[in-house]
Amino acid sequence: TTHEGCENILAAARKARKIFMVSENAQYWPEVVKAKELVDQGAIGAIFYAEANYWEDSSMSEFDKTDSTHWTMNPARIGGGLLMAGSSHWMRPLRMWLGEVDEVIGYTENPLQYRLPESFETVSSALLRFKDGRHAMFNAQISDGPLSGQPYFRLLGSQGELSIKGGFHGGLYLHVSHCPPTGRLVQPVQGYFSSFLPMIREFVLTARGEKTADVEPTYTLGEPLIMWAIYQSAKTKAWTKIA
Repeated sequence: TTHEGCENILAAARKARKIFMVSENAQYWPEVVKAKELVDQGAIGAIFYAEANYWEDSSMSEFDKTDSTHWTMNPARIGGGLLMAGSSHWMRPLRMWLGEVDEVIGYTENPLQYRLPESFETVSSALLRFKDGRHAMFNAQISDGPLSGQPYFRLLGSQGELSIKGGFHGGLYLHVSHCPPTGRLVQPVQGYFSSFLPMIREFVLTARGEKTADVEPTYTLGEPLIMWAIYQSAKTKAWTKIA
């Protein structure tokens, strides 16, 4: 995966003048969509900070990061490591809630070199500065042992917090003054895997010409641009602008 390769695909699609849609399933993740709705309604006041924690560990029944021969674990094919293998699903919600990222500072490393290529990072953290001056923390990790199960997302506002429980099963919780200490479950738990059906539905409707896609294909380039900036920042140990 390269910037040039992505631009070539977009150029070919424009030249073909056919319906072209690039889907990011996190755009349809029920908990993420509902959180966006609550943010827009001012449910927790003005948003000033967010966290995205992408993690998978061996205790999860869905853990699929053990096969080092799979194409998603091949740096030569995907253009990197964990950032390129799954982190876009955590970056998209941050963009939906906070807007566009201006610059990043981050690092990467691979403590699982005993079974994965050195160039496939399995841990990464980055501080994101958005164009409006707000910040978010992004963390990504896969582990061959159990992890603590921290929330996948936290959205902090002037009047409370929204959190999406860690693990693919999910669950969106509201934390404001009238809620219990553990927060109030906002809607029935649906989870990450419930994002695929509405994504496919939109693809079908778009292909039929019955609607236009929620986002333009060029918008989807935003996630890899952020990842590439994190890689560059990890090398230079400095803030790096999004290209």
